[in-house]
Amino acid sequence: MASNCGMVGLALERVGPRRIGLRRALSIMAPADARAKSRSADTIAHLSITAMVDRRTGEAQHARTSAPQVNGRKHPMPRTIFVSLPVSDLSTSITFYKALGFVPNPQLSDETGACMVWSEAICVMLISHARWRTLTQRPFPPPGTSASMLSLAMDSREAVDAMNDAAAAHGGQADVNPMEDLGFMVSRDIADPDGHLWGMVWMDAAATASAARD
Repeated sequence: MASNCGMVGLALERVGPRRIGLRRALSIMAPADARAKSRSADTIAHLSITAMVDRRTGEAQHARTSAPQVNGRKHPMPRTIFVSLPVSDLSTSITFYKALGFVPNPQLSDETGACMVWSEAICVMLISHARWRTLTQRPFPPPGTSASMLSLAMDSREAVDAMNDAAAAHGGQADVNPMEDLGFMVSRDIADPDGHLWGMVWMDAAATASAARD
């Protein structure tokens, strides 16, 4: 498995973290989607790139020992995950993930890879096979196989169904496993055009809280 920082670090190098400074490098990570507009600028500006800085710049010690400052105030680094996925057709994969609700971050994208933002804490890096080969020489898994499944919590049962429908309509596969409906929890699994598996899960928070009290 390639480092999840690989594609992000390569993108960061293009804008020059040493030249523009750590705070500016952190700022460009802000997801440019509608959800971001409702978040405070302070929260977005310090979206974590700790691991990226550790690997790609000489400011690693600073990143580990001090929190970034925004408007003169220190903020702790949030824990952020970048999921790197090799894709055979970048354009097709971008269309697929946009249909699921991911938003492209053009500042961390180029002709070899695309950063797709789900939330402040979750980004998917779609990486072309050619670029992936610069990160690792491990073989690609055979078609129809998978080593992992990533799951996303949804806001409602309807949102789970909508994601399933969007997958089928945009080159992916819906219900790759049997749907699970426990009443208080629903899950449906999909595959993207390259066979990467995603689970869409909704859970009734009120029902689970009541069960916990009992």
